[in-house]
Amino acid sequence: MSKREKTGFLPILIIAVLAIVLGVIFSYGRVAKSYTVSGEGKEIKADECISDNVNYDKDTGSYIPVADDAWLMFSGYNEEFEGAVITLKDSVKTTTPIMLYYSRMGEDILSESHTVMSKIDEGQSTAFLKFPNTPVNIVRIDLDIECTIESISLAKEMPEVKYYMESDFYIAVLIRAVIIFIVLFLAFLSHKERIKSGDAPIKGIFVNEKSLGANHKYEYDYLRTLAALCVIAEHSVCEAYTPNVSLGDPGYSTLRIILTFSLVCNVLYVMLSGALLLAPREESLKDFYIKRMGKVLIPTISYFLLYVLVGYEKEAFKNGVGEGTSKILKGLLEGRSEYMPHMWLVYVIIGLYIFAPFLRIIVSKITEGQLFGLVVAGFFFNVLATYLPIFGYTFGIETPIAGWIGVFLLGYYMTTEHEKKLEWMFIGLGIVGLVATFLMVYYRYDLLYYTSNWTPNMWLIGAMVFALFKKFKKIFARPSIIIASVSKYNFSIMLIHVLLLLKLVLPFGWSFEADFGHLTICIVGMILGCFVLSYVVAIIYDNTAIAAANYVYDRIFKKSGNTK
Repeated sequence: MSKREKTGFLPILIIAVLAIVLGVIFSYGRVAKSYTVSGEGKEIKADECISDNVNYDKDTGSYIPVADDAWLMFSGYNEEFEGAVITLKDSVKTTTPIMLYYSRMGEDILSESHTVMSKIDEGQSTAFLKFPNTPVNIVRIDLDIECTIESISLAKEMPEVKYYMESDFYIAVLIRAVIIFIVLFLAFLSHKERIKSGDAPIKGIFVNEKSLGANHKYEYDYLRTLAALCVIAEHSVCEAYTPNVSLGDPGYSTLRIILTFSLVCNVLYVMLSGALLLAPREESLKDFYIKRMGKVLIPTISYFLLYVLVGYEKEAFKNGVGEGTSKILKGLLEGRSEYMPHMWLVYVIIGLYIFAPFLRIIVSKITEGQLFGLVVAGFFFNVLATYLPIFGYTFGIETPIAGWIGVFLLGYYMTTEHEKKLEWMFIGLGIVGLVATFLMVYYRYDLLYYTSNWTPNMWLIGAMVFALFKKFKKIFARPSIIIASVSKYNFSIMLIHVLLLLKLVLPFGWSFEADFGHLTICIVGMILGCFVLSYVVAIIYDNTAIAAANYVYDRIFKKSGNTK
């Protein structure tokens, strides 16, 4: 290595210090804590509690749930407390959620809107559940594990918190610091190489200037941004993560309208892949797979590891490293991991990438009119496969073009000249699909299966979106640094958003909504907040962990094909 190419001592020192700091931060889960309530607090005596669905021994504190929804309740205080502290005799073996219901002073009824959520982390024995700033009357604690309750106290002031290290804390810090150092050092070499090739040091992180030439299709940047926003919106309001809001309740219409417009997210991702990959070009199979599979596989594996090691480490390895690793590998192979529930869509896209070079040959050999006929046939068979079961019939003919392959081909067809003749037809049919979807999810949520993924409604809406962006291409052909940057990190935003949504955005958002109401504002705020947060995390992670992985990937395959 020449003198000019030497890394230097200062960057290595900075990376080492940063690795140690991050190692400590990411090992924080191994810092245990206990709460001490001041003399101003009130300890709840066992004989003051009533219970349900649990065998509770008031003398020993033994707590054994016998059915779902086990709880202890106490009442009659009508004082303002900072929160409740529950302490168990022994530490829990797995992270245990706790739900606390409360009523305000003068109220005798508990409400779903007055709830506080907390947890007792694995290896710990205490939890603090903070009240809003209001006097409380009735308090109910829901706990669904067999344990021995040592004490329950209401705190007038914030309880004193004591921290102490678990036995493996320093080992965890060391292991993490070494891994982080290696990742950051490789990322540093990657950026050094990027800058050496002529890329702008800072601006090049946010946008790929080399791709923003005269032939760049800016409308695709807007489409990618829309797809990312839709997938976050769809998960923010889906039934799995949304408290029960019934027809006629405030905010119900907002939820259903947002859901209607966001369900097209998966179809947009697949159509975009088809539009970009199936365009005829001279490219060997080897170069295609080396260049494009790396762009999909490396982020997918990297983000999957982030979900497991940062978001769900204790859940993944609760039965030991061996069983945890086996479970992780199984989830990675199946693409249906409980830690990354939306991973299945990425695997659909990877599967389409595998067949893309061969589908590209097919579409290059047929006319655009014939391609349109193939898409129509796929849609027709899709209608039969989707709707015949409603009437008690099953369509037994296997038709791959009726599923994701058909959507993939539809994406490419929407880029052709032939499509221009039918733009208004696609827009009109898309409006019909949009209205039908709204009516189905608004009045019959049980019909959601028939309105999502590759169902006929989504084909129509996806085609409409592409047609609108193409029809008004002049509007979307204007360069935008912000949109180009979001487009660059679009795939990573899609990968990371569920972790941020479940761990940060939804707990904060629903807690805010429970205290202050305004469901519509809350939902919109959560969607935009998750979008911005996902974008920021994607920039950081892509330019560290994924940059490091790409650096190694390029070193391995640089002689085998073009990875750039």
